[in-house]
Amino acid sequence: MVFDTVGASWIDTCLPKGTRRTTISFRNESPIILSFRFLLGLLRGLFRYSPLKPAWISTLLLSGAVEHISPKIIVSVADNNLTLARFAENNKTLQVVLIQNAMRDTAGSITPKQKLPTYLAFGKTELAIFSRLGISCESYIPIGSVKLGLAMRPENAASLKTEEIAFISHYRPSMFDDARSTLDHLIEKNQRRLFSACIGYIGDSDRRLIVLTKTRNREDQKAERSYYINLAQQKPICFVTPDKAERELDSYLAGLSSALVVHPGSTLGLELFGAGKKIITGASADSELVSAWGISEYLKVLPSFTKLESDQGMADFCALADRLLEMPTTEYLDRTLESRSLLMSIPTDTSAHTQVRQVIEEMLHAV
Repeated sequence: MVFDTVGASWIDTCLPKGTRRTTISFRNESPIILSFRFLLGLLRGLFRYSPLKPAWISTLLLSGAVEHISPKIIVSVADNNLTLARFAENNKTLQVVLIQNAMRDTAGSITPKQKLPTYLAFGKTELAIFSRLGISCESYIPIGSVKLGLAMRPENAASLKTEEIAFISHYRPSMFDDARSTLDHLIEKNQRRLFSACIGYIGDSDRRLIVLTKTRNREDQKAERSYYINLAQQKPICFVTPDKAERELDSYLAGLSSALVVHPGSTLGLELFGAGKKIITGASADSELVSAWGISEYLKVLPSFTKLESDQGMADFCALADRLLEMPTTEYLDRTLESRSLLMSIPTDTSAHTQVRQVIEEMLHAV
């Protein structure tokens, strides 16, 4: 059983061939199934889960759905879903596999003090984050990023050589609400400063600046483009707009093809660094932002020549960009090897989706 629609466009690559799967999601509706087994699962859940704890109703519904479907394994890319974590903790006989799909900070992206089932992580850094949050795992296996691995398949290699600079957007409509959060305000401020530095850096050169957009619906995409066009001050910029349903890997391919990747702080930036791309991370220039975001565990692993330091300005950004672009790729890969292995496990012999498949196959054979 696949829980949640996150990763719907690529989850099948992680499943053993010939397996049957059912997807269940609580995003747009609460699945209620008219069957005796579903009602039996609800009844059992009433004795297992306390109504005083969060996600009680959704955990009961999941209990009913699992009883009805009777899966051998549950697989999910919603690795921070509290409902699934609570269910897994109280149903030890049913194997649950969580596949990490985004950075996990210490400021709210995942619930502290919980017990997780088998967790397939980006790298070893999440283990330090979990330790700080009091989170334990039945099994913790660093495998890297499935989406990155899919983008790095040999058939994509021919198109991955350009001199473009890619800027990873962290634009969100909530950044401009009257009631925006402190974190939204700090990220937008850092993002604006960093993007302006990129515009200043390319100047009248032949390099192109490509914005890898964040938003998904058309109205938000239009607003996001206008935001960057205004900041660009009539300098030409291009946009890569991925689609979660069909073209989710577009931003990965654009980043892998670029000479330099610039971002405030993003999962995609972390993944591309793990793949050996030259990056500049901007969040590190604002200690208040790092604290509010809870991403210090990631940033402290990055080498100094891949991130801005506090109070560094335009001249410092230009010097850092020049240094990275002039550094031979072999030297860069050598100097970042340890950091990359901690942040993003990328084995040379097998891809992340193949590793997920192997874990699931082993579990199926053990059932």
